[in-house]
Amino acid sequence: MGFSRIAKTKGGRGMIFKEVTKKRMYRIICLKRSNFDSYKKDDFISEWYKNSDLVYWRENCAGYTQFVEEAGLYTLESLERCGGSWGDWLIEPVWIEVKESV
Repeated sequence: MGFSRIAKTKGGRGMIFKEVTKKRMYRIICLKRSNFDSYKKDDFISEWYKNSDLVYWRENCAGYTQFVEEAGLYTLESLERCGGSWGDWLIEPVWIEVKESV
């Protein structure tokens, strides 16, 4: 879903963006390096996930970070090129805005 809009630039001129759309990207969570909170049967999964210390892959599979802001964003196609063994990482979907200028 998109829409047209005008963005003001420093010089006072407007730049027209044809559309603002959302694109699905993915963060990779390294299960081998993450520390997970103990999970009890009656816990909410969202609380368990939030209380765990997650470790993310950086951009271009270049190391790890504990900070979600430093995590790399991957396309579905690029995930196929990421290494790892079955079950040692999982993906977290992220929606980002993509602006197409006219």
